This record gives sequence, structure tokens and C-alpha cells, in this order.
Amino acid sequence: MNARRRAERDLLLPAHRERAWWYSARADCDDLVALLSGERADSPHLETCDDCRRDLEVARQVEAPRTRHLSAEDLWRLDTGAANRAERAAADAHARGCAECSQALRALDEGESALEEALGGDPPRPALRARRDE
Repeated sequence: MNARRRAERDLLLPAHRERAWWYSARADCDDLVALLSGERADSPHLETCDDCRRDLEVARQVEAPRTRHLSAEDLWRLDTGAANRAERAAADAHARGCAECSQALRALDEGESALEEALGGDPPRPALRARRDE
């Protein structure tokens, strides 16, 4: 796509290229998609393009592993079944390396076991144990 944009940009008179931003803006940023997707680890283009460096930094922050602990809201969503699959996976992944959050998830699980024992059968759904079995 950028090759076509560059060809069209180059047909314009230099004085008009900047005003035709739809052809000119970032037409030389061919490596950005490959960098974002992980196909490439580095590019000489990054040395000269502030926009691509900024976009890549923002994307890396978004993709960084979760560093905060599970909040009361997170635990509530997990316990009530409101958490989606991605949220549950992120919570489990975080808890594997965090003793505090692992203990909180075990407490939820033990609470479900206590309910099951007290009620003489399955606890009311959605229960943490049932969600983990999915």
C-alpha cells in the first residue's frame, strides 16, 4: 500500500506534497506493521522516524504483562462469573507469579468448596470452580 502511496506522492509537485497528507504522511513507514506483529525485531527506519518509534512504544506498553495485583473488582468479577475468558486468563497468569494474588484466588476456590459442603452439593453457579473447569 505504501509503495502505491509513494508513487502517487511522487507525481505531485514538491510544493504540494505536504498538503496532500493522505499520500505523504508516513508513506515511508513500511516496517511498522512488521515490527508491531513481531515479524521484525528492529529496523533502520526507526532511527529516523519519531512517529514509528512512538507507535511502537505505545504498542509495547499495551502488550506488556500485567504488573498490578488483582483488585477487589477483579476478584468480584472472577467470583461472580462476570470476567471474560481473557480476564480470567490474565488473572491466572498473574497469580502464577504472585503469591498474594494466588492466595486470593485460592480463597475464592476454598469459599466455593465450603459452599458446596454446606449445601450438600454443587454451589450456585457461576462458581469459580465451574469457570476454571471450562
